[in-house]
Amino acid sequence: MGAQPMYQPPGFPPPTPKKRSPLPFVLGGVALVLVVGIVVGVVVFASKGGKKPAADDSASPRTSSSASASPTPSSSPSSVPGDGVQGDKIVDQATGWGYTMAKSPWKNEVNPHAKEIEGAVGQSVEISSNVYATMQLGQLADSFGYSGPADLKQTKSDLATAMLKQYYGDGAKVDTSQKHVDEQLTQYGHKAWLWAFEVKYTDNGKSTGEYVVLAVLDAGGGKAGAFWGSVPDGHDDLKKQMVDGASSLKPTS
Repeated sequence: MGAQPMYQPPGFPPPTPKKRSPLPFVLGGVALVLVVGIVVGVVVFASKGGKKPAADDSASPRTSSSASASPTPSSSPSSVPGDGVQGDKIVDQATGWGYTMAKSPWKNEVNPHAKEIEGAVGQSVEISSNVYATMQLGQLADSFGYSGPADLKQTKSDLATAMLKQYYGDGAKVDTSQKHVDEQLTQYGHKAWLWAFEVKYTDNGKSTGEYVVLAVLDAGGGKAGAFWGSVPDGHDDLKKQMVDGASSLKPTS
């Protein structure tokens, strides 16, 4: 069945349409006022890192450059060139979800690796020492207790809370002055929940931020995939590529 297009973030042109149907995840278009709450984990890991936050849509987000800066001691980077590559796509075999591969400077490596996403495949760009722009896709960890589409919204909140604290530390907050996307969508018959937002935090006394996209993707049989993408502010080209990648998310079988 056809996919319902995702909203596209303000200021970002719509991703290139897929062959099978309109873009599954068009991040943007209609802007929803950002709700101060659990922010989706940032894919770009900052040197901060953190612990696991509580699952609550109203909790303040903890993800930002911290996540993009560097991996925490508990997260070991995974750099496996070509991992998950199928033609022009990055595909997670465990869940059957995939996205269209981003071109240079993105490399087919997962750096650093989020422990909340098992067997992650994806791409990253090293911006500076231990600072990455990242796109990761894999199976949601069993610890989240996902059992089906009815859990999508709560699971999205739990995942966001956990990643914010784990990889950004205390102080990271969603920028409520920015627009965001927080929607349940259907992609070729499979439901998913997408959350895209701007997160602000302080790194070494300096205020900074990142654009983050988090998605929980139903894979049937009580399984779910998870996508985590994040790019630090000031890297608009990488941000656009990440948004396009998230917009192309779809089940491959």
